[in-house]
Amino acid sequence: MDKTYHDFLAATWRPAEIESIFTALELEIFDDIAGGCHTAEELSSSKKYHLPTIKRILALLTNTGFLAEEDGEYTVESKFAPYVLKDSPLYSGTIWLLHQRLNRNLFGHLTEMTLSGQSGVNVFSDENHEVWESAMPFLKSLAVISAKNIVTHFKNNLLQKDDLKILDLGCGTGMYTSSLLAENPSWTGIGIDNEDVIEIAKENNRELVEQNRLQFFTGNIFDRFEEIPEVDLIILSNVMHGYNDQENIELIKNTRQYLKPDGQILINEFLLTDPADSLESMFDLFFSLVGTGSSFTPDQLIQIFDAADLKKVGEIELESPSTVYLFSQN
Repeated sequence: MDKTYHDFLAATWRPAEIESIFTALELEIFDDIAGGCHTAEELSSSKKYHLPTIKRILALLTNTGFLAEEDGEYTVESKFAPYVLKDSPLYSGTIWLLHQRLNRNLFGHLTEMTLSGQSGVNVFSDENHEVWESAMPFLKSLAVISAKNIVTHFKNNLLQKDDLKILDLGCGTGMYTSSLLAENPSWTGIGIDNEDVIEIAKENNRELVEQNRLQFFTGNIFDRFEEIPEVDLIILSNVMHGYNDQENIELIKNTRQYLKPDGQILINEFLLTDPADSLESMFDLFFSLVGTGSSFTPDQLIQIFDAADLKKVGEIELESPSTVYLFSQN
């Protein structure tokens, strides 16, 4: 077969590879292999899998680089092991659930989006419990990776301040705020998100809630909450890409009303920094489908804050694909 045609077929049949990866994550096949089931026969016998099918899945997982094979025995490749094995602190395997309940349907609207500019789906205004429930585990795994770097950044300055107050808008699981609160017992935090997400956040942070160190409010992050005091740090993580520029300017102007004069706003977003990076392109397309926004270039993000009379004062390097900028009042 002509090499070019081979590559074309391999590219257009890539969903078969992706579904094999998601099936392995859903059935915890990587954990089974790491736990001692190194052959297709052992997996079939132990887990009652259909032998011919599990053989085909293992072959695809090997070709995609997730597994290594020698004499019929399989091992999990070390570069992916931290993200696919459940006992790893960096485990991101719940991504299969996000794709199953959201992305398969979402990308089915891509032709509609191309023709009309509208996908017909707005996840950021969707209060469907199943959608947010499926997204939260993966978003939490992203937050775990980023939170470590954010805490490290603040240890040398902001964490020395007692009685500091944090506001997390679109807080998700509350991972960023809870990670910071763990560093200083005098700190308190507030999280705002929709009702379904807040129920998950409360469950994940039960101890901090019982200690009255972390409060959660249900509502729209564009609304003004009179009961919330001025705070030292405001977090907006993976929120702004759901909205267009004008909406984001409105959001930031509303947000700064909560900010103390010497306070900072922390923005965590997937920025467009390298046109050759296919992951950035994929996230940008995905974000355009889920709401009214998209990814930003660094300049575009800074322009939004300029319009709200805020300036960039710092940047935090992360071990994840996203970027953190810090802004303060002019």
